[in-house]
Amino acid sequence: MKTAYIIRRQPLKDRMLGRLLVFDGAFLRLDLATLELPWKGNAVGESCIPAGRYRLVPRSTQARGDHLLIEGVPGREWILIHRGNYPSDVRGCILVGREHIDINGDRIPDVSGSRSALGQLVQVITEPTELIVVDA
Repeated sequence: MKTAYIIRRQPLKDRMLGRLLVFDGAFLRLDLATLELPWKGNAVGESCIPAGRYRLVPRSTQARGDHLLIEGVPGREWILIHRGNYPSDVRGCILVGREHIDINGDRIPDVSGSRSALGQLVQVITEPTELIVVDA
């Protein structure tokens, strides 16, 4: 059985950086960089989601392609894990990438390699999976 963890490790003024780890039993299957909005009291469209346990569900739409839906977030709906690089690419969702690097020259880490990271993630998460979000 697979379990995914988001470990939030670096809160910054306009973003929260972390890692997404996917385990299949005791085996680490995937380790990706994450970028979310900072904590702002779970405000819709302005905040990351609260730490806790959720359900990740594979999903595909014409607009976003393959991505993951996070179910069970208190007071929130349509929280996705999708591709993107900057806080401006997200309104309360979670971006995944290969690593945290400064892409746009502002001296603040972004996520890079998002398209390939998301592609790999949706190949690993093919059925509903438990997601545990931890503030480190």
